[in-house]
Amino acid sequence: GSVLVAYISLGVNGQALISSCVMSIPASLAISKLRYPETEETLTTGRCVIPDDDEHRAANSLHAFANGAWLGLKIAGMILATLLCIIAFLGLADGLLTWWGRYLNINDPPLTVELIVGYICYPIAFLLGVPRDDDLLKVGQLIGTKLIL
Repeated sequence: GSVLVAYISLGVNGQALISSCVMSIPASLAISKLRYPETEETLTTGRCVIPDDDEHRAANSLHAFANGAWLGLKIAGMILATLLCIIAFLGLADGLLTWWGRYLNINDPPLTVELIVGYICYPIAFLLGVPRDDDLLKVGQLIGTKLIL
């Protein structure tokens, strides 16, 4: 979404961008079938069986909308809980690394996951053409942060 808005703000035709995004979906499926064709018979060849679920069957349209909204809230809650756990785990790793870095007298800059991944992505930033001054480590840290999160 944000990249699409950025392209539109640069002056690219928004209608052409959206139509190309929509057209790329079946094209990607066709190319994937060409690259990895199915050699065996699929499980759903010629039939599609949807099991009856009387417990979640909607009595009317309002009930169906409520069921869909509840399912969406459950999925959003699971995604939020997963992100919260990942961010908390990274905070724990940063705290432990900073404590260990102080023990080893690594104080400026403090030892964090971002610093370690920044040094790992240092060559990638160099190959991207970033100048060799202080920006190289910062760009490496940004690439590493984007890679982890």
